[in-house]
Amino acid sequence: MKPGAMYLPGFRTACLAVGVLYALLGGSMLMRGAVKAMEPFGVPDLVLRSPHFADFFHFTFVHMVTLGLLIALLGRYVEPGRPQRIMAWVLFFVQVHYAYLDLRTSDSPLGNHLYRSPGTLIPPFIDVAVAVLFGYLGLRALRPSATGGSTAAPPDSHQPR
Repeated sequence: MKPGAMYLPGFRTACLAVGVLYALLGGSMLMRGAVKAMEPFGVPDLVLRSPHFADFFHFTFVHMVTLGLLIALLGRYVEPGRPQRIMAWVLFFVQVHYAYLDLRTSDSPLGNHLYRSPGTLIPPFIDVAVAVLFGYLGLRALRPSATGGSTAAPPDSHQPR
């Protein structure tokens, strides 16, 4: 850590938790497979059995696992100070966009009912919760007391001994 750089408390833990959550959710979808995972959402059988849909489904959830791993690594290796603040805001805005994408196709008054099931509200709920988490970190980073006045690295810092 650079001298005088302030760490953002909770950044590392938040990134690790979100990263693991995304990797597990994406991995579980891949393990269930496209047909089994999407049947409860009213996707027509013709679409479910399409090789194009299978390819798209696989890509989407491999991408989700990869994003989870990258978010966890960001938490571990992004330098304290400005880089953590920037990443907190970038991840906040990404999550807000994901919430919009998931909500617009949900089976809710705000969605277009492309997918049918009360379960379509689970992804936007997760997106909003993660956006709130990263938004909180971003706002916390704006406060001068974000680090409690300390420039010391957190106890779990990866500084050399």
